[in-house]
Amino acid sequence: MTDAYAIWKWGRHANTAVCTDCHVPHSNPLAKRAFKGKDGMNHSTVFTLRAEPQVLELSPGAALTFNASQESPYRFSDLLWLINHR
Repeated sequence: MTDAYAIWKWGRHANTAVCTDCHVPHSNPLAKRAFKGKDGMNHSTVFTLRAEPQVLELSPGAALTFNASQESPYRFSDLLWLINHR
C-alpha cells in the first residue's frame, strides 16, 4: 500500500479524489453502507485484537470495486514521475 499511496499523493489524482472515491461502491447508498459496515467491523476486530499486519493490502471487496471502475486513476506518467523524483 505504501507504493500505491505514494503514487496517489504525488500524482495528479490527489487533487481530485480520495481513496473511497475508487475503493468503495457507489452504485447505490445501501451497497456503500454495507461495504463500509463490513470493512469497519474488520478494522475494529483487527485493531482490538492488536493483529495489524506489517503490510497493508486492499480487502477483496475494495480491490474488486477499484478494478470494476472504467478508468484507472493512475497514469503511467505519474508512476514515472514518482520514480524519477524520489
